[in-house]
Amino acid sequence: SYQQKIREYDNRLEQIDTYFPIVKELLPIAEQCREVGFTEELTRRIVSLQSVEFKGRLYSKEHKEKFRTEHSTATVERNPQEKGKFRLCIDGIPILEWFKMKFQEIKEKLGVIHTQKEENTPKRGLRM
Repeated sequence: SYQQKIREYDNRLEQIDTYFPIVKELLPIAEQCREVGFTEELTRRIVSLQSVEFKGRLYSKEHKEKFRTEHSTATVERNPQEKGKFRLCIDGIPILEWFKMKFQEIKEKLGVIHTQKEENTPKRGLRM
């Protein structure tokens, strides 16, 4: 019956949680990998705790921007700040910091100097 099937699935999930707790810890990393643009295959390798070399563009929803890399390595590391948690790293740097660094590089290339004054002025868009 339908109810029995659900009980079987729940039991199976409990067994996975009990015997493979790392699966639960790595699921958010798998979701993050897909969100930033890794293929299913690369995501599978990354959450298998392999170092994965890649080139291409990764999407940052914080910056609403894709950042290009010609040669980088994705890894998963234990998060020293949060026991039992992992974090996705690019070139040994947590991905959120990597995105900030890439964003900074782009701003410097464009010659944008970030000052306190700019931050406080409201953005009005393009004016002619």
